[in-house]
Amino acid sequence: MVHFSLIAIALGLPFLVQGTIQETTLVGGLDHGTAFSDLSTVTASESSAILASITIRGGSRVDGISYTYAWNGIPAITHGGDGGTAHSLALAYGEDITTVKACADRYRPNALTPYHTRIFYLSVTTTLGYGVNAGATSGTCTTWTAPAGMGLIGFQGRDGDEIDAIAPIWGTPSAYL
Repeated sequence: MVHFSLIAIALGLPFLVQGTIQETTLVGGLDHGTAFSDLSTVTASESSAILASITIRGGSRVDGISYTYAWNGIPAITHGGDGGTAHSLALAYGEDITTVKACADRYRPNALTPYHTRIFYLSVTTTLGYGVNAGATSGTCTTWTAPAGMGLIGFQGRDGDEIDAIAPIWGTPSAYL
């Protein structure tokens, strides 16, 4: 059963789920796209939620992200569109993503449409110092660092043809223990 800290939610602070998963606060456009969260997927197979690879697609903005898990219990996950250039990183056994950086800025496709806030840049860095990124740094950037002993196990956010908002979900890689 998942228990949420009502105080943390009310204050907009990160909160723990079952003591091994921590969500973070979204950055980007909160009023466009469709909400997504990998929380239910990774909590259903918590011991298998170890990333094997991640791909970030982008050009001038982040078009999409996809990732696979080390165990068969969790299917590959994709958010956003398939435009832009794909930049991929395969993770070694025991290697975790521990830093995520996202930059959000306003985007206006043409003079007849209103501005939308989108994710312009996304990067991840691993415990071994490897990383991958896509997009262009612009606007306001946020860097998240995993709590001690945790690594990236998924994301939450909003998407459509591109990534509108994003935040990492950290977890304890219990299969390594």
